[in-house]
Amino acid sequence: MKNPQHVFESHIKAVDTLDPIEVLEDYADDALFITPDLTYKGY
Repeated sequence: MKNPQHVFESHIKAVDTLDPIEVLEDYADDALFITPDLTYKGY
């Protein structure tokens, strides 16, 4: 399990890539990521 600092750093790095799939890796399998154009479901 990741500690909170690792999750935060990983998430910020993923957001900087603008790649929603990479951002989703920080969330549970059933998480949703909703943007104005699309909704992404965790994998």
